[in-house]
Amino acid sequence: MKMSNKILIPAVIILAVVCLTGAYAVINSANAGSTVYVYKDGKLVKTLELSEEPYTVDLGTNTLYVESDGVSVTSADCPDKLCMKQGKIKNSSRSIVCLPNRIVIEIDGKKGEVDAVAGR
Repeated sequence: MKMSNKILIPAVIILAVVCLTGAYAVINSANAGSTVYVYKDGKLVKTLELSEEPYTVDLGTNTLYVESDGVSVTSADCPDKLCMKQGKIKNSSRSIVCLPNRIVIEIDGKKGEVDAVAGR
């Protein structure tokens, strides 16, 4: 059965639009949150807000730099400084972990956000 161009061209355009819409949804599913959670030894010790005015937070062992588009560790007293090398996190898809100081830093996701890998 041979498809005519009258059917094939619109079908390809519709398929392209559906694929682009799906890709856009997946990329934006990890939109930046607005709240930063800092855990020490598995317990929530600080809740911070992302802000247009950047600010620093001293945790004693680590210093965080908080700005409107994310958070990063600017100094740490741990020997390997891996938490600093992890760079800025901007959304809920990543976290910063400092194993020697037992600190985890996360940004909240949207309520009901779907993880594209785990499905939850």
